[in-house]
Order: sequence, then structure tokens, then C-alpha cells
Amino acid sequence: MIQTYTSSLARRSRTLFAAIIACSVIVGIDGAAAQSSAPLYPPLPIPLNPLSQGNPVPVLGSPHTSARAGGPRFLAPAPVPRPRLETRWSPSSLLSPFAPAAPAATIVGAAAGSCAAQLASLGVVFQRIGSVQGAGRCGIDDAVRVSQIGGARLEPSATINCPTAVAFARFMREQITPAARQHLRAQPQTVHVAASYVCRTRNHQPGARLSEHSFGRAIDVRALTLANGQHWHVAPRNGRGAEGRFQRQVRQAACGPFKTVLGPGSDGFHSDHLHFDLAQRSSTYCR
Repeated sequence: MIQTYTSSLARRSRTLFAAIIACSVIVGIDGAAAQSSAPLYPPLPIPLNPLSQGNPVPVLGSPHTSARAGGPRFLAPAPVPRPRLETRWSPSSLLSPFAPAAPAATIVGAAAGSCAAQLASLGVVFQRIGSVQGAGRCGIDDAVRVSQIGGARLEPSATINCPTAVAFARFMREQITPAARQHLRAQPQTVHVAASYVCRTRNHQPGARLSEHSFGRAIDVRALTLANGQHWHVAPRNGRGAEGRFQRQVRQAACGPFKTVLGPGSDGFHSDHLHFDLAQRSSTYCR
């Protein structure tokens, strides 16, 4: 009987030992799993009373809550406001992906600037006057005062509109100066201006239509002083000799760049000067 009791006790001990071993294994596995899922750096504990650390956390909606009222309650921090991005859409933004279209005022300024840029590229010394108000219908919208073209000085300075200044400056460079070198053996040093802007009728006749001079669209040239000191002037000529050939060539070349070209032989009012204008007409008038 003693042997039987001993054997039974041994079996129970082994069963109990096996159960203990199994429980240890299960606990170890669960602990390892819990450890593997835990964050590497657990967050710091949030103090129950933030005031105790000298770093109060205000209560949202009650910024003036004090310890006497029970102390500030802990709330989750308010979200950090994101910067507000404003995108203003306008139809002009569709014209270019890089820059918006220029406003109307800028476009007008750019157009006026392009005329001035042409004058500068032609070697013109000028002053922009802007609008010139005259009596009645007289006046200039975009007036300039030209004092020099290339190496030639205008005497006196010519007050005309910008397109007329561009046309005359180009005519000086492309026609008058080369022709003077060819026929007169020197380039112009001074251009003697007979008339530019003046509010008057055609040929100063009472009751006649306003002259193109009244709108700054005309310039009259009566003479040239050349670099060699020679003086040439407009006069009735038969087209012979150096001075006659020069006058005829300049007069013929002007018909095209200008809408009206008048000179000796046209009438009794243009015997001593050449008239060039940009009249608003469909065809040129050259006499």
C-alpha cells in the first residue's frame, strides 16, 4: 500500500510540474508578444495637474480659469492652424501660365514706349511732351520735341507727334544723309526747320481746312548745313548740278514714306521749303 501511495504521489508531482512548466511557457510567449508590440519610446506620462510643473495648460474656451475655480482642466492640445492659401482666379490668368496679362493702362504705356524706343534706336534726341492742347481741333496726342537726329541738329527743334518723328528720322537716315554724301560730298550737320506744329489753316488761307501742322503730323525743311560748311537750301531747280540732283532725289524718295510731299513748283506757297506730312489719306499726294 505504501508503494502504491508513493507511485500516485509521484505521478501527481510530475503532472503538477508539467502544468507549471506549461504556464511559464505561455506567460513567456505572451510577454514577448506584448513587448514586441510596445513602442520603442513610450510617451511621457501626462501630469494630472499641469500647474504643479510650472507649465499651465489653459482650458479651451476659458483662458482665464484659475486654481480657485478648481484649477484648469486638462484638454487635448488644440490643433495647430494651417496657413491659409488663397488662390485668386481671374480670366486673365488663363492667357499665360507664367504671368497675368498686363492691365489696359500698362498696354497703353507699352505702345507709347515702343514709339519712343524706335526714336532712340534711330539716334534721335527728343523730349516727350505728351498731350498738346490747341485752339479748336488743334492739338497733338503724343507729342515729342526733336532736337537732333543722328549727328544732325534740328534748328529750331521740331514739335511733332511721335509717328511723324519716327518717319522723318528714318527718312533722314535712309534717304537724306546718303543722298547728301553722294551729291554734296558731306553729311548734314544742321537741318533748318521752316515749320512743325502750329495751329493754322492750309497755306494760312482764311476759311481753308486746317493744315496737318495743326495736328503735329507735318514738318517743313528749308535748308541744310553740311559738315564741310557748305549750305544747301530749297529753291526752284531744274534738277541739274549736284544741288539740283540732290533736291530731286530727296523729293522723289519722300513720296511713299509720307502721305503728302510739296515743294517748289507745287504752288506759290512752297517755293522755298519741302513739306512732308502724314495726312490721314488713302493715297499719297506728291507735287
